[in-house]
Amino acid sequence: MFWNSIKRGGYGDSSSSPTTPAYLVLAMLSLFILFHDLGKPVLFDSDEGRNAEVAREILLGTPLR
Repeated sequence: MFWNSIKRGGYGDSSSSPTTPAYLVLAMLSLFILFHDLGKPVLFDSDEGRNAEVAREILLGTPLR
């Protein structure tokens, strides 16, 4: 009964799209997934040691390998 009313256009308001809440949920979920850890410092970066060594060699003026 509920699903049939959704397929017909909702409860009483025929101008609203029945899929609008689904798009809103999808948009909120994708925003959360994309921006969840944005700006968070990474503690276990596998390249961190190499990047530190390159920066040290640049500061000392020694040639890079």
